[in-house]
Amino acid sequence: MLTYGLKNAPDVGDLKAVSMNIMHGSLGGTDEVYAILSDQDVGARISAIGKTNDVGTANKATLAEGLRRLADSASGLLRS
Repeated sequence: MLTYGLKNAPDVGDLKAVSMNIMHGSLGGTDEVYAILSDQDVGARISAIGKTNDVGTANKATLAEGLRRLADSASGLLRS
């Protein structure tokens, strides 16, 4: 779910929110560990630059739910 959030974050602010949600101090650490893009992902993203990139409401809801689960999971690990 984390990689889904990173791949679908529409801007740097959202990337930072995902990074902070998993308690990383910087985007650099999150990027190095989790945000590895395949050649296909790189090509698709380069091709989409400048095009409208509106994430639909259903996708936003799915992402939000996944991030909530991730946060709950991380909170449970911290309490242990």
